[in-house]
This record gives sequence, structure tokens and C-alpha cells, in this order.
Amino acid sequence: IGPAGAGKIARAVAQCQGLMHLNLSLNQIGDSGAQTLAHALSTCHSLTHLNLYGNGIGDLGAAHLADAVAACSALVHLDVTMNDIGAEGAQRLAVVVRGREEGQEGAKECRALVHHTLLGRRWCLGNGDAGCADRGEARGSGVVM
Repeated sequence: IGPAGAGKIARAVAQCQGLMHLNLSLNQIGDSGAQTLAHALSTCHSLTHLNLYGNGIGDLGAAHLADAVAACSALVHLDVTMNDIGAEGAQRLAVVVRGREEGQEGAKECRALVHHTLLGRRWCLGNGDAGCADRGEARGSGVVM
């Protein structure tokens, strides 16, 4: 769908307040599509799962997604594996995810899967999800590098 398609989906997401799962894997939305989508996600308070696997998202897109994760309180699963996210973007996501875990009482834990291209490893940014260890993924502690 590319960045233009991501914009159209973002407009729909902003109006769909009951949306819980969104899978946009392998759509090459890139950083600009991630930015557009992130803006809409910040108003979607019902979304629990977002899959952005393999979309050519880099550090800039990850930064926008991190802002959305901070605002989207129901989100518990974010998959951004197989993107172009480097150390800076992974760090930005890690800080937000960790902040949610240590945040307000009753806040839902969030798990973000990030494939770090420099390390060739998959990181699970989240402290309480045993599912990460069960799949042999490395755990991030908030400082990915």
C-alpha cells in the first residue's frame, strides 16, 4: 500500500474507535507512512495489537511510533520486526515501553518486538512477557544497545 495507502488507513483508524487489531505487515509504508499512522493511533484508545512487520520503517518512523505507543494506552503488542530500525529508533521505543511498565498503577504492559538490523537479532522490549523468552528472543532492558 505504501505511504499513500497508510495515509488512507490512518484516516479510517482515526474514525474507528472499536479497532483492536491492525495488521499492516509487508506493505512498505516507510517512515512517512509510519508518521501518518502514528498520528492516528494516538487517538485510537481501543487498539491492542499493531503489526508493522517488514515495512521499511527506520529510526524516524520508530520515533513517531514511540510517541503513539505512549498515547495509545490499550496497546499491548507492537511488532516492528524486519524494518530498518537502528539503535536510535530501538532506544526510543524501549524508553517508551519501559516507561509504560513503570508508569501509572493499572497501566497495561506493552511489548514491542524490534528487529535490530545491525545486530541481526530480535529484541523484545518488555520486562514481564515470558513469551519473549519462550521464543528464544533477546530481552531488552530499556537500553537496547
